[in-house]
Amino acid sequence: MIWATVVQHYIYKTNVCGDRVATCVDGDGNALVSSLNIWIQTGSYVLLAFSEIMASITGLEYTFTKAPKSMRSLVMALFLFMSAIASALGEAFVTLSTDPLLVLVLIGARGSVEGIELLPIFWWLCITGLIYRARVRSTPQFSFFGSSQKIIPGPDVHL
Repeated sequence: MIWATVVQHYIYKTNVCGDRVATCVDGDGNALVSSLNIWIQTGSYVLLAFSEIMASITGLEYTFTKAPKSMRSLVMALFLFMSAIASALGEAFVTLSTDPLLVLVLIGARGSVEGIELLPIFWWLCITGLIYRARVRSTPQFSFFGSSQKIIPGPDVHL
């Protein structure tokens, strides 16, 4: 969003009509456009693709592999339902995406993502808990009457 906001700001800055780019025409009715190259907008799409790979695909794989077999479809449906809610919220803001408000909409979207920047801390807390649970599950379980698994003594054990 920062990339798109900066690009849109420079489009407004380099245009003759300022922040009224869509309706900017000269005396003959010809559109007056920005002097910036169209390819500077591709950066936001590249960053969007990387974020899709890092968040969505990784989340889907992790959700599918860690869910119990009987609940995989439910957990996947919940994961995808969250994407549907995010898309619906995005569609709600489409009406605000007009010329003078475009930079403000992008800044607002960036502001809503500020909370997501705290995700590494949340991620670290969750992952340490998941690693602990995985270690507990992978260790042999002992009962009062002995081990549920046969333990073979090593060379330093004296019988």
